Amino acid sequence: MWTRRSPDEIADIERRKQRQRYNPVGALVITTGCMLVLLLVDTRRGSVLLAPRPFIFAFLISFLLLYLSHLLVGLYLPFGARFGPPTRLDRSKICPVCRHIHVTDSDVCSCGGRLEDLDYWKHVDDQRDI
Repeated sequence: MWTRRSPDEIADIERRKQRQRYNPVGALVITTGCMLVLLLVDTRRGSVLLAPRPFIFAFLISFLLLYLSHLLVGLYLPFGARFGPPTRLDRSKICPVCRHIHVTDSDVCSCGGRLEDLDYWKHVDDQRDI
């Protein structure tokens, strides 16, 4: 059975979504991995990039670009990179009247109810004694 979450639970979900967007750990891990691969692949002596200052500068620039792309776009992509057409984000919605789940652009159910975001609802098992 689907029940609506309490306002405190909804506020907690929204706070968690906001914190995830500003979390720099993903960009840090990707940048560190790329730099480690660069260190392993580029083993030439006297390489300009492997000097301490250019290496730190390249690390900071790549980290900043990945972090900003995650903040602005929501994906870890370098700026200007297009790997295909933009995809449409389908959100699951639920009708509070008939309790059916829909994946649609519309905000109106076929029964006449107004669709709401599924994040604001939770599924609770019936506690029947058999």
